[in-house]
Amino acid sequence: MNRMNGYFRKALLLVILCSVIAGGMAGCTFKTVKPQFVSAPPQKYSIAVVGDIVMEDKLWDNLVPHFRRGLINGLLEQKAFEKVLDSVPESLPESALLLSGKIHEVNKGSTALRWIVGFGAGRAKVAGVFEICGCDGKKLAKFEAQESYAGGAGLGGASYIDIEDLTQRLGKTVAKRTVLWSRGEKIEE
Repeated sequence: MNRMNGYFRKALLLVILCSVIAGGMAGCTFKTVKPQFVSAPPQKYSIAVVGDIVMEDKLWDNLVPHFRRGLINGLLEQKAFEKVLDSVPESLPESALLLSGKIHEVNKGSTALRWIVGFGAGRAKVAGVFEICGCDGKKLAKFEAQESYAGGAGLGGASYIDIEDLTQRLGKTVAKRTVLWSRGEKIEE
């Protein structure tokens, strides 16, 4: 009987260890970027202008400032443009690109599923479609980007990132892809 308890303890320890390792791997954010239309940048841009960012579902309008903060900070951190403007001027300078988009999916996920099931169940997700246009309004690139969060440590359950943080991360992802495009590099993940 004692020998069986020893085997049971070892098996239980192995299951817990595997769950912690798998939960730790599932406990992070994931990003996906899918180009829909991409042309080579026709010139070097020194100004990035953040235009309209809208929510498909007006219920989530309160997340737009979080996205814009991530986008603007991401553009500034990359230091690819001399200026980053948070609003559209009356007329765009020739050296400006205009970035706009629509966030079409916001899903807070389920903390309970992240705790109970783990392994990506209950994942939170924010996704949208974004366009880069020249000063003349001509569309130069269009891509879909998404960020998702599968939980924190252990079995994947703890929520270390809320939907506001995830939306801000999406803004940074869009900023990075915009900079890559402006350099003539691939934007897909």
